[in-house]
Amino acid sequence: MSWLEDEEVMRHVEALETEMGVPAGFFRQLGVEKDWSFIIQLHALVESALAHAILLRLADKRLEEFVSRLNVGNNRMGKAGLAVALGLLEPHDLEFVAILSEFRNRLVHDARQVGFSLADYLRSLPDSKAESYYLRWGFAKTKPDAHLTFLDIFRTAPKTLFHVRAFYFLAMLYLKTRYPEPKSPFEKALAEVVAKAYSR
Repeated sequence: MSWLEDEEVMRHVEALETEMGVPAGFFRQLGVEKDWSFIIQLHALVESALAHAILLRLADKRLEEFVSRLNVGNNRMGKAGLAVALGLLEPHDLEFVAILSEFRNRLVHDARQVGFSLADYLRSLPDSKAESYYLRWGFAKTKPDAHLTFLDIFRTAPKTLFHVRAFYFLAMLYLKTRYPEPKSPFEKALAEVVAKAYSR
C-alpha cells in the first residue's frame, strides 16, 4: 500500500486543507510536480498551515497580521518556534521546517533553478553532508547497514521522502489544533510512530 493510501492520516491532511481553503487534493498532487515547484509549493503549504494552527491555538483574530509576518524558518522567533512554544510542534520538527525553508530560499529567487533536482544535488554532496541533511530532515539513525540503505534511498528519491515527512507533519499539526494531547487510540499510535520515526 502506498503511504498516500493511509486513509486515516490522509483524512487529517485533507481536513486541514479544507479548513485552510486549499483546493482538495493539493497535497496529494504535489508528488507529480517537478522538484522546483514541489519545494516552493510545499513550503507555502507548510507556512500557511503553521500560521493557521497558531491562530487557532491563540484564538485571537487580532493577531492574524502579526502571525502572517513572522518568518517561517526562524526557529527562535518565527512561526515554527512559536508553534513549538504553543505545543503544536515538537522540537525535532524545527529542522524539517528549517531545511524546507533553506531549499525554498535557494530556489524561489532564481528562475534559472527551475530544472533543479533534489536527487542530483544530494548525490553531488560528500557523504557526510548528505547524511547531515538526512538526519536534519528528521529521519532517525538506525543500525549502520540499514542506515546506509536508507541514505542511498534518500539520495535516490529525496522528494518522495520529503513528501512522506510532510504528510505526517501536517497530520500531526492538524491533530494538535484539536487536542493538546492525542485522544483516540489511533491518534496516540500516530504520535508514537511519528516520534519514533523522526526523533534523532
